Amino acid sequence: MSFASKHNIGDNWEIDTTDFQYVACKEAYQKNGKDYVYPLRGIFINRKNNSPYGPSNVIITEDSDGGFFLNAPGNWVPMFEEILDCPEDVEAIKKGKVGFTIKQFQSHGKLCHCPYWLDM
Repeated sequence: MSFASKHNIGDNWEIDTTDFQYVACKEAYQKNGKDYVYPLRGIFINRKNNSPYGPSNVIITEDSDGGFFLNAPGNWVPMFEEILDCPEDVEAIKKGKVGFTIKQFQSHGKLCHCPYWLDM
């Protein structure tokens, strides 16, 4: 593999995200409920936002109103790196074989929301 092909950032997912907005898991849960199944269209790690919380994990998905970016938990960086480094996982996403719901749970006295992967 050449240096350029290894290090140039490309559009792995071939999705026009020009008008996509960022949505929190809580917002998506409140809008669509606990049983709504979202298609996983792609993922990426945003390392350029200079956030004090570090890199942010982003899911590319859609609902009945169209496509959007869903903010995933910050501690999922290793999982996202593993997915992005696995050609089989990337291909499964591209073929529409992966989806997710959003689960609601309590953690340290706080109501939290998180994606929950599904095989489709």
